[in-house]
Amino acid sequence: MDGLAQVNLIVTDLERAKTFWALLGWQSEPRHTHAAVVSFDSGFNLVLHQPEFARLWDPVFDGPSAGSTVVDVNLSSRDAVDQVHERVVEAGFESSVAPWDTFFGARYAIVCDQDGNRIGLKSPQDPSRSYPLPT
Repeated sequence: MDGLAQVNLIVTDLERAKTFWALLGWQSEPRHTHAAVVSFDSGFNLVLHQPEFARLWDPVFDGPSAGSTVVDVNLSSRDAVDQVHERVVEAGFESSVAPWDTFFGARYAIVCDQDGNRIGLKSPQDPSRSYPLPT
């Protein structure tokens, strides 16, 4: 079947990455000694790979580096964005963008895992809270 199958994040510390995702509300399952999968109810998978495992399927991989990609996760409410953001930061992970009310009507924040991968925390959109962007 065509379509998006999964996102693979290369992480330097698998246990720390699993802790990060657990703080966001999702548990992981082992996939290999150096990999774990976070499965979502939608059927989508996020797979955490240590470099030695990544090289098994990507022989030219030359080491992890975070880019400008942000992987968004949907949270149940505006309050949940604030609560998860606080929990993640209190656990020692970095906040890239503190929770704020966006122009598109959602509460939104960005946190970073130990390797700098950026994860967006997004509430459901509320059209009554949206506003036009400045021109």
